[in-house]
Amino acid sequence: MFKIDRIAFSPRKIYWFGMPSTVTNDIKLELLKKDILIINCSGKLKNIQHIIKTKRKHTVYIFNIDGIVLENEDIKKNKCILVRKVIEKIGDHVPEKSFVYTKTKDCKIDFYCNKAQIKHKINDIFENKANIVSNIILYIFPIFKKREEQNRNFLRLVFFPYILYEIEFPKIKSKDSRTIKGYLKDLSFNGISIILFKNNELSFFNIGSKIQINLIFDNDKKISINDAIIIRKYPKKKLLCLSFDINDRKIINKKNSDELNEIIFKYIKNFYINMEDQL
Repeated sequence: MFKIDRIAFSPRKIYWFGMPSTVTNDIKLELLKKDILIINCSGKLKNIQHIIKTKRKHTVYIFNIDGIVLENEDIKKNKCILVRKVIEKIGDHVPEKSFVYTKTKDCKIDFYCNKAQIKHKINDIFENKANIVSNIILYIFPIFKKREEQNRNFLRLVFFPYILYEIEFPKIKSKDSRTIKGYLKDLSFNGISIILFKNNELSFFNIGSKIQINLIFDNDKKISINDAIIIRKYPKKKLLCLSFDINDRKIINKKNSDELNEIIFKYIKNFYINMEDQL
């Protein structure tokens, strides 16, 4: 969990050893929107061992064998020994959470990866910048989905209790005829969670129902979502979880969609800038 600008973020992470220059800032930002934080790691053997020994949730490791060989110049004369050491260390610590790729067809890489049950590709699938995001979705996302519970499509921004933005339900009235309100707990491009002000008001909401909500941001900027769908509710937490499609004009009009996109992207970009300074 990262806390930046009073907002909390908890993206899935990819530790990339020997990350190529084709993985540019715009690609990292695009992946961050999809709930993936790319962390560029030194391919030095000692650094690899140090990082993969630490147990981490919601994490996948990518190993660029060609880049790792170049970084270990002191022992690259014995390239095949180095490659075998790297694969053995992966096999000892994180075989199920790793992906290995290389253009090298010698050193029995395919054999050792198969033996350690490590997903791999004997091809530099990240050489072409245009295909990097699609190849990460194709080869890396399934590793997250198989091993982790956290499988969001987009990065979630956690506001509560750091910033108290209000939510109102204009078409739903309480027993005393007041508009039901709550606090924005978290938000993404396709979901929102709300903590209601009062304990007994969850009974006004039914799972599967469509409701209109107004999000009230700084300077009383109000953004409306017409048909958010209630997907979960937790009475003990006064918590209501809803889904929506930010690109569906039946659910949210273009003006509101553009404004909400701008707000979410502003926080994501700020998170990315701050994380770049720290990593």
